[in-house]
Amino acid sequence: MKKLLLSAIAALALCGAALAQGALVGPPNQLMCNQFVQVTGTGAEVTFIPGVAGKITVLCGWHFTSTAAGSTTFQLFFGSAANCGGGTSITPPMNVTSTAPSVDHTDFAVLSYAALNNICINAPTTMTGGLWYAQF
Repeated sequence: MKKLLLSAIAALALCGAALAQGALVGPPNQLMCNQFVQVTGTGAEVTFIPGVAGKITVLCGWHFTSTAAGSTTFQLFFGSAANCGGGTSITPPMNVTSTAPSVDHTDFAVLSYAALNNICINAPTTMTGGLWYAQF
């Protein structure tokens, strides 16, 4: 028994010190979306979440469906100009039907945009849905 104990102590003595962990990447806390905006397509690029000075906008997701018989397409953008004119695409064009909605939603933020950036959508009038977001 003594030999086993001495062997265990010797084995532990040969172990090195624990390595330090690297720096954290990203915010230390998850951001939860606490706002929802209902969206009805207009056939043009329109701001649905206006940017706010000094606050970032984070998106948690969307849900869109269409009443059209065939497939319809929508796309999300962000930008500081009115209705995101000349803005940057958030999503590629996505197809939606009445039987196959487009849904991408989590409880926590997955996308963030700098202060004063509007979140816009370009969708036909046959589409309805919503965006989950927060501004901090």
